[in-house]
Amino acid sequence: MPRSAARANKAGAQSQRKVATRRQTPAAAERGRGAGDLVRQLEQELRATRDELRSSIQRMEASTVSLEQKVRERTVQLRALAVELSLAEERERRSLAQDLHDDLGQVLAIIKHKLTALHGSERSADLARELKAIEDLIDQANKSMRTLAFQLSPPVLHTLGLVPALEWLTEEMERVYGLKVRLSDDGAPKPLDEPSRSTLFRAVRELLINVAKHAGTRMAEVTSLRSGSRLTLAVNDDGGGFDYQKALQAAPGTGGLGLASLRERIEFIGGDMHVDSRLNEGTTITLITPLQGAGDATQAAQ
Repeated sequence: MPRSAARANKAGAQSQRKVATRRQTPAAAERGRGAGDLVRQLEQELRATRDELRSSIQRMEASTVSLEQKVRERTVQLRALAVELSLAEERERRSLAQDLHDDLGQVLAIIKHKLTALHGSERSADLARELKAIEDLIDQANKSMRTLAFQLSPPVLHTLGLVPALEWLTEEMERVYGLKVRLSDDGAPKPLDEPSRSTLFRAVRELLINVAKHAGTRMAEVTSLRSGSRLTLAVNDDGGGFDYQKALQAAPGTGGLGLASLRERIEFIGGDMHVDSRLNEGTTITLITPLQGAGDATQAAQ
């Protein structure tokens, strides 16, 4: 084929392709406009979804704030209720202790008096021995009654204060549990209201009983210090120690030592509890609580 004819054929083919392209342009443009509309629609839907999500998040945040406020209010109410329950429990303890001392104590005293009066009457040696045995049992019952009354509500706690009550407690721990407790006090005044005084005394008592039962030692120390407007009580032993976090997670009555409940009671009176315990290295549990009127006294001094 001549070279000129080939060039003519090639030019014809290119011309046909250009014509075909010009014929397809309107359809392609229409498809482009359709795609643009779809993109704009998707963008609008995306913005609407984003605005809806933002509104949902704002509502959730407002609801969370409201729930947190309600939780704080309920916590305050529960603490107030716990204090009232503690006061009611302490009043019942004192009432029961007083009844034991006044009623049962008087009955035992009368029985002892009547038995003593029989000593002057004529009786056989066997009867004398039986009467003496009865007197001994009455003395034992009277002693047990007094101990129970003191354990329910030590009069010294309400008449003389926390530190004298702790001194009595150290003697009681050695007598009942064989645990020798050394009490160290700085001698500073430690004014406490009724709930704080009772709560702290029973907390120290529970901690010392834990030492006697679980620590594997016969020695413990209780330290009482005033620092500004706060009272610090520390119960220390050189026993086997324990895992505090594990004890907190333990269910009641399964070896948790009652520390979670104790910590809640200390927090209810506005205090804090700190535990430092390591296996085979002993334990120190510190109770820190505000003193009654100490803040007012400090401000007046300033």
